[in-house]
Amino acid sequence: MPLSLGIPEDQPKVVTWEPTIEGTNEATEYICKLLKKGYTYISYDSSNGVAKLNPPLLAKNVGLMRVISENGDDRIVWDRNNPDEVRDAARKFKELTEDKNHTAYYARTDGKKGEQMHEFDPFSEEAIILVPDTRPG
Repeated sequence: MPLSLGIPEDQPKVVTWEPTIEGTNEATEYICKLLKKGYTYISYDSSNGVAKLNPPLLAKNVGLMRVISENGDDRIVWDRNNPDEVRDAARKFKELTEDKNHTAYYARTDGKKGEQMHEFDPFSEEAIILVPDTRPG
């Protein structure tokens, strides 16, 4: 079985291979390339031929807020060293969470469920995801 990816090639997270010497060698080479690009392991199971990897984090000084809405997935990006950009992102966060009844969550790079976010945090781990409030009433 040839090497395959769980998602598009520009952002692989799952690498699968036939657990033979040849398949394992090919996968090991590919995984090493990903690790050099900044990917990190979530899990590695050589007996079943599956490795799960996180993509590299955003640049250290870049913040990202993903807004999931009827428009799709809009992204707001800011430079953490730029007070004007941080202020604009905080203003947008407040507008969405207070005025438009969206709920915010911390997104975690380790794949675990993020906590609900009640205040804007320009230094959150990777991204903030805002989803429309679906509560009745």
